[in-house]
Amino acid sequence: MESTGPDRYAEVFSRGAEKKVKSHAQEIKKLHAKIGQLAVEQDFFGQGLRALNQARRKGLADLDHPRLSIVKKCTLLGICRSTYYYQPKGESAENLALMRVMQPKYLQSPF
Repeated sequence: MESTGPDRYAEVFSRGAEKKVKSHAQEIKKLHAKIGQLAVEQDFFGQGLRALNQARRKGLADLDHPRLSIVKKCTLLGICRSTYYYQPKGESAENLALMRVMQPKYLQSPF
């Protein structure tokens, strides 16, 4: 008959702990592999996007995605949030009138 005294309790409980440690180690190894894969994918993705002009990247930030905030999209696309929110104003009527007066003079002598 097996001994069930206090000296066996440590052995019984340590076996379960060893299994948990091995399980955690395997899980950590899987997570590290996934992190590495995501880092490589993000680097590849980021380099491809940076080749696009800023207006095109801003357009991509407009795409609706349920799990990505505007802040995260702008970070991934390599644009500032201020660029995302910026709305061009155009020229004022006064500036346009001045340009119409100046243009013929400039064309006569462009120096």
